[in-house]
Amino acid sequence: MARRVRIMQVGYSFEIGGSEKLAATISAHLDQRRFAPSLCALTMDGPLSSDLRSRGIACHVMGRRRGLDAALVMRLCRLFRRERVDIVQTHHAGQLLYALPAARLARVRAVVHTEHEQFSLQSNPRLRLTLRVLARLVSRIVCVGDDVAAYLADTMGLSHEKVQVIRNGIDTTAFAVTSDAARHKDRLGCAASDFVFGNVSRLNPVKDHASLIRAFSRLTRNAAGPAKLALIGDGELRQELKALVSSLGIAEFVRFLGARTDVPSLLPGFDAFVLSSYNEGLPLALLEAMSCARPVVATSVGSIPSVITHRVNGLLVPPKDTNALAAAMSELLADAALCKRVGREARNTVERTFSLDAMMRRYEAVYDAALANGRHGSAE
Repeated sequence: MARRVRIMQVGYSFEIGGSEKLAATISAHLDQRRFAPSLCALTMDGPLSSDLRSRGIACHVMGRRRGLDAALVMRLCRLFRRERVDIVQTHHAGQLLYALPAARLARVRAVVHTEHEQFSLQSNPRLRLTLRVLARLVSRIVCVGDDVAAYLADTMGLSHEKVQVIRNGIDTTAFAVTSDAARHKDRLGCAASDFVFGNVSRLNPVKDHASLIRAFSRLTRNAAGPAKLALIGDGELRQELKALVSSLGIAEFVRFLGARTDVPSLLPGFDAFVLSSYNEGLPLALLEAMSCARPVVATSVGSIPSVITHRVNGLLVPPKDTNALAAAMSELLADAALCKRVGREARNTVERTFSLDAMMRRYEAVYDAALANGRHGSAE
């Protein structure tokens, strides 16, 4: 029997974030007859590794030092050699900076790179330079959305032939439809009669929770019924956002639930999902909520407009527009028929276009092509 192809995902950490969850999802759902997955976090461990290890998937934490950690390249090289890695898949340019030279030194057969959004590249000239220099040495660059691919190819000038779009996919059996939201609300610290607006994302600046909190504050002044805001996620802005909630006098209506690994069991408690980011790629959290047939309000940024058609399968609002966000949330709160209609179509959208099986077939095809065209010697 032929040896399975060993694929190692290289990300920033095992904390719960979009790119980390994608790396974990790919590893958990690869065809185990053909591929042997593992993961590596350059910085720190986190909640995602426990589930992966319980599945028998190796997770490595490298403990990258602050600043430029030149010694990390050799530590990665030794890891790749020891694990006899055939393909390294990196997530974001910061990880490529370390993993690509290590992969070449270890004679890894191919490197596949993944970009999840363009904001980091637009705002950081060093990352742009890193990607421009190293892109010619990778087998394939996968982007999660058309907007990211267009930025890399048209604005940054990377090879159109090398850049490919693979949209994120969702396990629709894990994120299933339920009509009994009330039964799940106690897990969120909410009453069965509450209309719960929910958000799942890191508490960092780009997610713009401040606009969401201010919009919710406006909504509570004129709400047609009892409403709550449930925030799932953690990050550097947690205390600042809690202070904002207190200053607005809405602490009794807002739940900070922290980072959670049981999101599939919490999403059914949402009556609506709200995403307030001022920049995104193709957010997995958005697709997960849509898969649960939850009506969504989202900012019209990144690849989100390619997923949501306004008033068909969700509501779109401009970024950093508190008034528009509050108005859209108020409309869902007041219109149960609208919630049901757009939620149903949201689920249909995910089933048609963003299935996990389709995503996995595309990634496995990328790996096959990368090995067929690999530059480096075998890791055997």
